[in-house]
Amino acid sequence: MSKNIHKSEEVNDDKDDVVFESEEQGNSDVIKKLRVKNKQISSEKQEYLEGWQRAKADLINARKNFEGEKGEILKFAMRDLIEQLIPVLDSFEMVFNDKRTNEEPLLKEWKIGVKHIHSQFFNILKENGLEEIVFSEEKFNPVFHEPLEVIEVDDPKKDGIILEIIQKGYLLNGKVIRPTKVKVGKYREEGGNT
Repeated sequence: MSKNIHKSEEVNDDKDDVVFESEEQGNSDVIKKLRVKNKQISSEKQEYLEGWQRAKADLINARKNFEGEKGEILKFAMRDLIEQLIPVLDSFEMVFNDKRTNEEPLLKEWKIGVKHIHSQFFNILKENGLEEIVFSEEKFNPVFHEPLEVIEVDDPKKDGIILEIIQKGYLLNGKVIRPTKVKVGKYREEGGNT
């Protein structure tokens, strides 16, 4: 059943307009155009898929490289600190290799030597961001202090005040890495009420 179409039919895509007047010729042209368009779309789809797969593979490789580099950086990040600590190790070895006998003046020298090594060690840590949490009869602060003991006091001014340091605390680059362990005063009123 062949019928001429008097109306124009259009198949729209972004670039091609197909107009046909007879159904047979129109169908053939439309099919050809659709096949061409289908091949073009399939080609673009394959290109996009391959691009996506390459991008995904690149991302996976970049992550692997980053993890490997991160591991290397972490492995050698402490190199500078270790190099600074080696002289402290040398100082300890000098003390241990001292062949003198156990004499009273020797003990004083050892004490001076050990104090020097302590100072040398602390200065290296300080250069790398370590600070001691300073104490001077201050009020207890749970951010910087860890109470190990609460001691009853008769003076209300000493309520909540640090009475003694049991172990020093430290900050690393301004952040607490170990709170100061302390004894804290707690005022006890006459009559037993706290």
